[in-house]
Amino acid sequence: MYPTSFAHLFLRLTNVNDKWASLLPDFKQIIYKKNSIIKGVEQFLFFLEKGSIHTSFTSISGTEWIFIFQQQGCLFNELSIFDNSLKFQYTTNSECTVRQIPIKAIQSPGFIEKHPDLYINFIEMLALKESISYSYFSDLAYSSARSKVCQAILALANEHDTTVFNPGITQSEIGAMLGLHQTSVARVIQELRKEHILGAFTKNRAEIFDIDLLKKISNEEYQPQPNFYF
Repeated sequence: MYPTSFAHLFLRLTNVNDKWASLLPDFKQIIYKKNSIIKGVEQFLFFLEKGSIHTSFTSISGTEWIFIFQQQGCLFNELSIFDNSLKFQYTTNSECTVRQIPIKAIQSPGFIEKHPDLYINFIEMLALKESISYSYFSDLAYSSARSKVCQAILALANEHDTTVFNPGITQSEIGAMLGLHQTSVARVIQELRKEHILGAFTKNRAEIFDIDLLKKISNEEYQPQPNFYF
């Protein structure tokens, strides 16, 4: 395994809320095609029964920021329930089967008494996503573009536990998760290839030739001053 502060970003959350599966027959099922947009609404909590999605929102400047990938067995849209003004949306990475769970149905005292384990699971999910968000914004604030990309590549290697793997993610998607333009990601990757640290790096194949040097560069590029202001 290769430690890196961006490790959480590229993990695909799977079966985090599988305890909710027993309730699914009671709720409406919707099938979405690949690349469909599921808009966040405050009336429903969604359960991803099959497929893969990513969560994002569009900044004032028009840039899409991707936060997390989720696969089957996960709840989503909790952000819209708590604060619908943020306008989060969910994009399907494959054909997806989603269940709509009306918030009113799970807020009743009878439901809470009958399914306390589901509420505990829901809180655990919120804590997990909070830790991911904290790591995400901390690294975005303190890292240079070169450092961000190096840490992201290390995170992908960490997820697959090997130096030759199928990333399953495009350079554009990496940029969206790191707050970088796709050309910036491509430039850093090209530099790393010229330095013989990386070989191929596409959506379907990545080759890391020198994992130690990649980690060293990542550490050296770390910026001690945040790049945002309050």
